[in-house]
Amino acid sequence: MQSFHIDLKTRQTSKKARREAIADNKVLGNIYGGNGESIAVQGDYRDVYKVIKTAGKNHPITLSVDGADIDVLVHDIEQDTISQRLHHITFRAFKKGEKIKTEVPVHVVGEAPALKLGLILVKVTDFLNVETQPSKIPDAFNVYVDGLEEEGQDVRVADLEIADDVTILEDENTLLVRIEMPRAQIEEEPEEEGEEGEEGETEGSEESEEDGDTEAKATDQKDT
Repeated sequence: MQSFHIDLKTRQTSKKARREAIADNKVLGNIYGGNGESIAVQGDYRDVYKVIKTAGKNHPITLSVDGADIDVLVHDIEQDTISQRLHHITFRAFKKGEKIKTEVPVHVVGEAPALKLGLILVKVTDFLNVETQPSKIPDAFNVYVDGLEEEGQDVRVADLEIADDVTILEDENTLLVRIEMPRAQIEEEPEEEGEEGEEGETEGSEESEEDGDTEAKATDQKDT
C-alpha cells in the first residue's frame, strides 16, 4: 500500500492567527483521538492538498507535527463548494493494530444487459460501514452488474467479494442495486385498468336507465 506523509506545525487558534495563516497560504486542521486532546495544526497548502487529493478518507496518513509522528485518517474536509479550495481538515488519530469503523463507497461496475430491454438499474446503497484496521480499508466495494438481465434481479452484500480482515457491519441481505421497470410504464398499467372499469360503469349505468324507463312505462299503463 502506498504511504502518505505530511509535515505540519501546531498553530495558535485566535482569529488573528487564523487570518494570518490563511493569508500565508496555509491549510488549517485539527487532530482528534490518541490521548483524547485536540491538536490545532497547519501546513503548506500545496503539500497538504497533494496528499489529501490522493489519499482521500480511506488511506492512513502519517503526520509529522513538530517532529512527532501521528498516524491518522482524514475524518472531514471543509472546502469551497465552487473552487474546491481546502479550508479545514479534521484528522482522526489511531493506534497501530487498532480496528476502526468507517464508511466505504459502493461503485457500480459494468453494464447490465437489462438496460437494453428498456429496464433501469437502481442503486440503493451508496456506502457501507466496515470495521477493520486502517491499512486494510478498501478503496471501494465494486458491484458487478453484467449478469443482471431481468426485472427483479439484484445484488446484495452477500454477493460481494470481501477480504477476511474486513467486516461489513450491514446485514448480508442489504440491497445494493436492483433492476426495475421504468416508473412511467408502471403508472400506465393501472390507468388502463381504470379506463376499462369506467367503461363497465357506463354500460351498467345505461342498463339501469333502460330498466328505469321500462318500469316507468309499465306503471303508466297500469294507471291508464
